[in-house]
Amino acid sequence: MKRRPWSLALLLIVACTTPGPAQRFSWSTYEKMPDDWFRGDEGTEVDENVLAHQSDLGDCPKNIDTSKPPANLDRSRIHGTFVNGATVGEVRFLARSHRATGRGPARQDCFKAIDHVLRAQYPNGGRPLTYPPGWAIHATSHSTTTRCST
Repeated sequence: MKRRPWSLALLLIVACTTPGPAQRFSWSTYEKMPDDWFRGDEGTEVDENVLAHQSDLGDCPKNIDTSKPPANLDRSRIHGTFVNGATVGEVRFLARSHRATGRGPARQDCFKAIDHVLRAQYPNGGRPLTYPPGWAIHATSHSTTTRCST
């Protein structure tokens, strides 16, 4: 067997430059938090961060940890989606936050997101990956949005 030294070097380069798994919002981190946590400083900060990541339409970007401060505060530039759990976890968080705190912005933006998801729904029950549909106009049924809202 002939060894190719360049193949090992190529493998190492690819392994070292391939990005790891993207960080994203994880509802399971927050769902069991007590109401007092949502009322406290940390809960308030996460609530504000989630709201800052929400687009003007009501959806959230995927593969971003929306519990952390946003890099870009221009909500008009946020391109949200319903894929890979995006938007669903944030909606659940905002609903839980409002229930625990009574804060109006969490309630308003939660309903904005739910209305957006419902507007996106096709007559057959599917949804595009984004709404209004851009490059992805075909319905998706593997999305957690579909499973959570039916």
